Amino acid sequence: MFATRGRQQMVLLRQSRDGLMLHGLYYADEVRGLEDIDLGEAVTLRPNELELAVQLIKQLATESFEPGKYEDGYRKKVLEVVQQKVAGEEVVVGAAPPPRAQVIDIMEALKASLAERRPPAAAAAGARKPAQAKSRPAAARKSTRAK
Repeated sequence: MFATRGRQQMVLLRQSRDGLMLHGLYYADEVRGLEDIDLGEAVTLRPNELELAVQLIKQLATESFEPGKYEDGYRKKVLEVVQQKVAGEEVVVGAAPPPRAQVIDIMEALKASLAERRPPAAAAAGARKPAQAKSRPAAARKSTRAK
């Protein structure tokens, strides 16, 4: 058991390289079984949807994780505000960002994401492909699925 902030917590202590690691554990009443979780309806993927997802994952994947490449933007902003207050400057809260539009068609969102990440040469090559039949609007697709 480990006590912190006036609360006892179950922990696991194990060896790691040249030191020890302390992992916080959950009590039984804090863990839910899969049978308690609504997994939604079964989903049938079309081959082109699966292809796009695999392509996106391949573009985003890296050989190794390098934590030094990432920065905690929130922490950085908080420290900047703290420094402003220490310097006696007035701190003004900025306006909240506008809400993002809801993504209706996941396939279009995946295609747009891939197009943004594609190098210019690949984008031009993709533009030279023969024109494919335009897909039906989402409303039309939904009406045929319900039949």
